[in-house]
Amino acid sequence: MKGLIKVIIGVVLMVIGILYFLDRSDQQKKRSEAYQVRIDSISNTVKLSIESRVKYYNAIDDWEKEFVNHGVSIFTYELEELWVNKRPILLLGNIKDISNNNDSTYLVLFERSIIFNETIIYEKLQFLLECDRLRIDTLIENHRIIIEDEGLLRGGVAVIANISKIVSEREYDKETTILGCKTGVGTCLDIIYTGDVRF
Repeated sequence: MKGLIKVIIGVVLMVIGILYFLDRSDQQKKRSEAYQVRIDSISNTVKLSIESRVKYYNAIDDWEKEFVNHGVSIFTYELEELWVNKRPILLLGNIKDISNNNDSTYLVLFERSIIFNETIIYEKLQFLLECDRLRIDTLIENHRIIIEDEGLLRGGVAVIANISKIVSEREYDKETTILGCKTGVGTCLDIIYTGDVRF
């Protein structure tokens, strides 16, 4: 009889353990789904914000499509035709450096990020822009997280800019491979923190 009671108690405890595990798994699944809904909501909000700013400035946001099946190098004149003295340009990337320009503006170096863009372009593309000091200070204050070797902000930014010229540079790595870098120089019209949103 004592043996039967031990078996029954063991089975009951096992059933309780299984029910507890299933309930806990269901709660974790619900939390995970709620988290994904929140992430999707943030992503949609950021994308809608960028869309509205692109529309407001009549900015070119699809210039990267010109280089989808382009090959490795982009000639400077190709970017000049798309960027210089035309409508404003949208660049998705990261802030790489900020320097003082004058009392009201910074010079900010933005680099196009392959992480936040679906279009693969092998050239390093960046903007060197004169930006409103207050706008940049506010962005940094609200989103700054220092991560070694990853720039000033965790996550990305969307920049809308007027470009006045392109500067082309060639660098060589240790194997003497040529690395191209094209920099659009101009003025920042708007900047939006995008975090980890993918486009």
